[in-house]
Amino acid sequence: MLFDRATVRDELREQLASLPEAEQARRMQEMACFCRLEGLLDRHPYDLSGGEQQRAALAKLLLAGPELLLLDEPTKGMDAQVKRELAAILNGLLEQGATVVMVSHDVEFCAQYADRCLLMFDGSIAAEGGPTDFFAGNHFYTTAANRMAPPPAAAGPRRAGLIAACGGTEIHPRSGASRPQPRRRTCCTRRRSSRCRTGAASARSGCSAASSRCSCS
Repeated sequence: MLFDRATVRDELREQLASLPEAEQARRMQEMACFCRLEGLLDRHPYDLSGGEQQRAALAKLLLAGPELLLLDEPTKGMDAQVKRELAAILNGLLEQGATVVMVSHDVEFCAQYADRCLLMFDGSIAAEGGPTDFFAGNHFYTTAANRMAPPPAAAGPRRAGLIAACGGTEIHPRSGASRPQPRRRTCCTRRRSSRCRTGAASARSGCSAASSRCSCS
């Protein structure tokens, strides 16, 4: 949204021009409180931060009383705190019966606050669902946290691979038995020796590759 008035107050008053002055003041104060703009009404819109400008634009839109709100990248330029404030505003709108449709690349924000998510690709809907199912099972568009944490089925092979890379053995909780892992080249955790090998080389360097920890003397 473009601002063309000298202050945020004038921007909001523009939406209330048809109302009596007392009603304008009341509605403006309510909206300023709702959008966290109380101390910004006499500031020039372009002197505000990116997040404050987003809230000022949202307040101006809301004064028109829309039942359907379409937002394009509303979290652009916002830090984590401002995003939480925006989420509180949007939740307030939902409680009042409004519908909010948002287009965003901020997948973490969508995963946390949306009721339903859709992925658009090449003009059509490629995926759809609630945020939990959508982001947990979507291999093309997911949160950073989900990319870091593998699904439960993949956790076992990955753990075994990491243990094997360190030359150790995996201890099974139920039986206490260990499963031998392939012997391979591994890196030590101490700086005295940057690399060790199993067998004769490990004996020379003092590295025990058969244990779950690789330590060089």
